[in-house]
Amino acid sequence: MKRTSRLVRYVRRACFLAAALLVVAALVVPEVAKAANDPDADRPLNWAGQASASALIATADSKGGVLPVQQPFFAAFPDAGSQWDGNSQYARASTYYPGPTGTGGVALVCGQVFTQIFSPQRVPPNLEPPVCNPAPPFPTVVEADSTKPDARTDGSQVIGQGYPLTITATSAVAHADRVSVYSDAVLGSVNVIGTPAVPTSALAFRKAAASILHGPAAGAAITPQASDNSTLHIDSAVAHTKQTYDNSGALLVTASSTLKGVSLLGGAIQIATIKSDATSHTDGNGIADHSEHFTLGGVTVAGQSATIDQNGVHVGSSSSAAKPLTDALNTALASAGAKVSLASTSGDVNSSDPKTVTSEVQGLNFYIERFLQIPNATDTYFATFTLGVAGTRASATQARNSDQQAQPGGIGGVSTPSDTGSSPPLPDLGTPSSGGPLLGSSGTGASFNSTTTRTNRPRVLGSRLGSLRELEADLVGATISHRFDLLYLACAIAFIGVCLSSRLLVPRPRPSSDYKVL
Repeated sequence: MKRTSRLVRYVRRACFLAAALLVVAALVVPEVAKAANDPDADRPLNWAGQASASALIATADSKGGVLPVQQPFFAAFPDAGSQWDGNSQYARASTYYPGPTGTGGVALVCGQVFTQIFSPQRVPPNLEPPVCNPAPPFPTVVEADSTKPDARTDGSQVIGQGYPLTITATSAVAHADRVSVYSDAVLGSVNVIGTPAVPTSALAFRKAAASILHGPAAGAAITPQASDNSTLHIDSAVAHTKQTYDNSGALLVTASSTLKGVSLLGGAIQIATIKSDATSHTDGNGIADHSEHFTLGGVTVAGQSATIDQNGVHVGSSSSAAKPLTDALNTALASAGAKVSLASTSGDVNSSDPKTVTSEVQGLNFYIERFLQIPNATDTYFATFTLGVAGTRASATQARNSDQQAQPGGIGGVSTPSDTGSSPPLPDLGTPSSGGPLLGSSGTGASFNSTTTRTNRPRVLGSRLGSLRELEADLVGATISHRFDLLYLACAIAFIGVCLSSRLLVPRPRPSSDYKVL
């Protein structure tokens, strides 16, 4: 009997304990599950982030214009970009990005050129699907969005071998979902062959530098070498963007680019590293900050330490050779039609609603031009290289999804998004397109495209205060039903515990053998 009573007591206590745990779970678990299922639940009502980074942007044209369009020749490599808002996510990574015209060139040819040349029934068989329906993507560009959250291209490949531009592509990775978006692109090396004036200028500078540093005999011993023909050389380059929400509930947008082993004008100017970082950070309320950094590391001219500013390159050695080397370098740059200068960094906070934070790093500019006598196209041709570009933008409204204000309307107080309309949108920054550029058309900065209008969830309208607001929202959705499931189970287990407390389940003591009835 004692053993039975003890067992019943243990079971009864276990039932009460289980019921208590289920009540706690009913209060906590649905909230955790709701946050996990909807990462936008506690984010601003309207928000948007844009990021762009390019280790190198190259543009080329002539003074008279090769074509009747701006920047007929554009390339960014490696390049990374991302756009993220309450309704969409997009990330692009490119080992070589030719701009929107280049990436959409095949689609343009398939959709416009061939249809003008051939009737739909007479398109050549080798251009039938899948070649033109859909058009194949550009091989060095990968894109991720809501339908394809991950995209990548791996394996080293050489682009443009034997041409003025040679690139060793390494990898490009893009990811986009509701938790975060990011893009990374990596290059092994870049080499740009110069105009006929570049090797002559590079050789003349090497001779002059050797004479200044080691005497006339050393200068006379200098001979031409293969690197004299290189206008620009880079050992490796990386571009990266990322957007996410931090622990404080603020949108954090970052972009960066890194170049290593940079050589300009046949090695006349050597730069060990070029690093650009841009960050925008805001929650639409108290948090609104930005940072931008541009770093040049290990700048040398003929082995002597040097600096670069908005006015050009300056040999920084305290020796008597500093000024002669600076003059010799400027002479070589002028004879090659080249200029080197440091661009600017900038950042801004617009405190209106939505609060908008921007950050931009322009990088290092290398410009080279040459007058070329080409039959029927004689003109001054030029190329601009911008090294180390990064830009970010983050916008957020003060209102949060979790505390939307009530509005009257709807039968029974229930309204769908179509009943209430959308909240005031963020400023129109353009409409993003697949593969569209995140970089500005100038090729030297970062501008962004995004339109964000957060679609409101179905909600109960009318006067709502405090916890009633959450209760009404739960009644419209399915969260509260999960709470009741757990509470019903807790009540059932508690009822079993109560039943086990009944005297009917406790054995009554039997009379002892020596008890006598009188």
